[in-house]
Amino acid sequence: NRAFVKKNGKWGCIDTAGNLIMSYKYDYVYPYKEDIAIVFNGTMNAWGVPAKGTYQFVDLNGNPIYKSTEQLFDFSEGMACVTLKGKIGYIDKTGKMVIPATWDSGRSFKDGLACVGSNKRFYYIDKTGKKVITCSTSNSIVSYGDFSDGMAAALNGVYDVGFIDKTGKLVVPIKYGTGYSFSSGYAIVKDSNTKKWGIITKQGKTVVPFQWDEITQAGEYYRIRKYANYNRQTGVGVGGMYGLIDTQGKVVLECKYDSINYGEGYYTISKGSEWMIYDANLKRIY
Repeated sequence: NRAFVKKNGKWGCIDTAGNLIMSYKYDYVYPYKEDIAIVFNGTMNAWGVPAKGTYQFVDLNGNPIYKSTEQLFDFSEGMACVTLKGKIGYIDKTGKMVIPATWDSGRSFKDGLACVGSNKRFYYIDKTGKKVITCSTSNSIVSYGDFSDGMAAALNGVYDVGFIDKTGKLVVPIKYGTGYSFSSGYAIVKDSNTKKWGIITKQGKTVVPFQWDEITQAGEYYRIRKYANYNRQTGVGVGGMYGLIDTQGKVVLECKYDSINYGEGYYTISKGSEWMIYDANLKRIY
């Protein structure tokens, strides 16, 4: 219910009735997340994004919550990661530092936990700052990702990926070329050798074979793609056709369409000059 608008080179903010909530005084603004926005005043770089100046968190009424000369990052699960004198800490929505800035690195809270690092070791902390997981340094692991659906990525030095659970146990071996976060019990991952995509469970079981050039989630199904041309050395593919599969790999819409897009419960599909719309149950309605 807020929109940033620009006038005479400065940004302000209006509500749905057009009332000016924030006056036109900011050089750069970032969208609201969890009812908190980031605003900036200072110099911009050649690409038109903030270079040096002052960042602030502001609430829906434009009231400042927290100010810093270091870049700020969006709130997530009611907490925001901030930098203070080169160290990472976390504030709440009142601007109070609830987890002291003592960490060398830190990520946003996801699934109730945030990954932090210090002295080349990684940990997951809860919202009180308590260490919940002490991450392993074996298997050549160099970094960890955010938790999603109870699982988090673990990456080695060549950025192959596996997954840990909330006990810190590596339950899916580090053997995939890359992958997406778990959602509803499944993760889309890429085979390191064939460069094809498949889907695995939290136990590492393959439920969708590694045979597709692309897989992306689209509602209750997954959008698949077969390239027309693919360079295995560069990993770049062009052209091709799209289809849909379910979580077990069954093709529910043949891979023969020029485009498939999903949004707000509907699939918009094209083939040649024909456009079609399907509902969430894949019943054609147009």
